[in-house]
Amino acid sequence: MKNYNKTKPIRIEEFDAEKAWWGSEADGFASRIENERAWKVSIDQIKAANYNLDQKNPHAADTVSHDPEQLLADYARLQGEAQGLRDELRGILAKSLGDLQK
Repeated sequence: MKNYNKTKPIRIEEFDAEKAWWGSEADGFASRIENERAWKVSIDQIKAANYNLDQKNPHAADTVSHDPEQLLADYARLQGEAQGLRDELRGILAKSLGDLQK
């Protein structure tokens, strides 16, 4: 990330990639292609969001929640699943050992 200040302002050349992507009205903005940093949002989506323009990037990977309550709930769920698997394995082993003793 660049640091900008009064003596080191942002330069117009730093927007060359954005200007190239933006294209021109003459060709109907044909050069605009959706990518991981640019995507289309329909007016229906904007209306559904109550005109909130802060839309999530559909190309971004799902972010991991670091909420302690959510992490603890996930941990408890995983512990329950692991205990269920241990109990199932214990039952299978007990049945197998019981069959061997007969």
